[in-house]
Amino acid sequence: MVEVMLPREHVAVVAGLSLIEAVMNHVTGLELTTYQQQVAESLMKSLVRLHDSFPGRVEDSMIAKCDRYLCRAQNAMDGFFDELTPADLAEMEQVKGRWPEHKEAK
Repeated sequence: MVEVMLPREHVAVVAGLSLIEAVMNHVTGLELTTYQQQVAESLMKSLVRLHDSFPGRVEDSMIAKCDRYLCRAQNAMDGFFDELTPADLAEMEQVKGRWPEHKEAK
C-alpha cells in the first residue's frame, strides 16, 4: 500500500476523527446498556466511513515519522536561536524596520 500524505487542510479534521475513534474504542470496553451499545456502534460505523472518505490516513508509522521530523525541526530551531549574536539581532531589527506593517504600527 502506498502511503498518501494528507492535504494540509485535512490534517486537523483527521486528527480530530482519530481522537474520537480512540475515545470510542475506550467506550466499547465499558459496561453499557443495550441502547448505549447500539449508539456507540452506530457512531463508530459513521466515524470509520467519514475517516475513510479522506485521501490518506494517520497510521502509527506516520505518527512516528512526524514525531521524529518535528523533533529534528525543534532541535534545528533551538540551535538557530542559541547561535544568534547581537549583530544578527540588530540586522533583523533593521530589516523588520523596512516592513510596511512595522511602520504603520508605530
